[in-house]
Amino acid sequence: MTVMPNPLSLITKTLLTHLETGLPSEDDQRDAYIDQVMQLLNERQQLIEHLSIDEIKSGFLQDEEKQINEFLGTQRTEIKQDIQRFTKQKDGRHKYQRTYASTQAGVFLDKTST
Repeated sequence: MTVMPNPLSLITKTLLTHLETGLPSEDDQRDAYIDQVMQLLNERQQLIEHLSIDEIKSGFLQDEEKQINEFLGTQRTEIKQDIQRFTKQKDGRHKYQRTYASTQAGVFLDKTST
């Protein structure tokens, strides 16, 4: 008699394998990677919602769950750092693009020196 693998454990292992590949550095690849992670998480959530508590406990792999959370936390931190870096770059560009402000008398003041 062959035992059918638990769908929850299969999707969990697929998600873990995908997360182990790491967050790509290229923007296009990163978007596809995040879309795949979101799809796998949604599929996993749907499976969990349709299982009974006993089925979840019997097929729930706590070590893999910890690993998934660690990978997601690390990747979330990387994304936050990228957002902060881009925000700093954007602010720096705006600072130098708009260095002069007009006054009522028609005189321009350099805002970077004030």
